[in-house]
Amino acid sequence: MKDLPKDYNLTLLEKYQAVTKDDVLDSLRKYFLPMFSSSSSTVVVVTTPSKVDQIANDLEEYGFKTEKRTLEAGAEDNESSIGDSEISSEASQ
Repeated sequence: MKDLPKDYNLTLLEKYQAVTKDDVLDSLRKYFLPMFSSSSSTVVVVTTPSKVDQIANDLEEYGFKTEKRTLEAGAEDNESSIGDSEISSEASQ
């Protein structure tokens, strides 16, 4: 590899080995978990009509405000008239 020191791979491996379980957990708490917080994220779910109420109720239990919409596909769109349901969840304000 160009422009890298000869001990680059060894140094990188040592850095990886220095990462602790607490370092990983701290990073997860700081960067990963907030992506799933109802106060800072938006969720869109597309599902069969039979699952709409169950999924909406589950999202509401986690603090999401839900909005249910039904999308109809006409013959010109998909050669069928099967309806899909969409649940749009916004963070609670």
